[in-house]
Amino acid sequence: MQRAVRMTPTHANKAGTRYRYYVTHTLVRQGQPDTGTGRRIPAADIEGLVEGRLIAFLQNQGEVFDALDLHSMGVAEKPVLLDRAADLARRWPTLQPPVRKRLLTAALSDPVISL
Repeated sequence: MQRAVRMTPTHANKAGTRYRYYVTHTLVRQGQPDTGTGRRIPAADIEGLVEGRLIAFLQNQGEVFDALDLHSMGVAEKPVLLDRAADLARRWPTLQPPVRKRLLTAALSDPVISL
């Protein structure tokens, strides 16, 4: 199994165009030699994968149900949250980027509230 490597967002400007990337920490640490393990991946590629996985998760009632804290919510709340998750998955492609960012940020801090 391959070890997970932390990445950080960065960008470069060339001829007036901004190129966004995610790079491994070995490429951004000052004084660290490049050991050949560093990676630079276009931001759109990673973000597309993350958004695709998020949509698949929201569409899968079993995964959403498993992620819910079953002890802290009532029986009536669970179907409502499952419906909201499915609705969010349907609407995701039409949401404006600032709305997507707000929802992703909220999901990282409290996944149940952000649905």
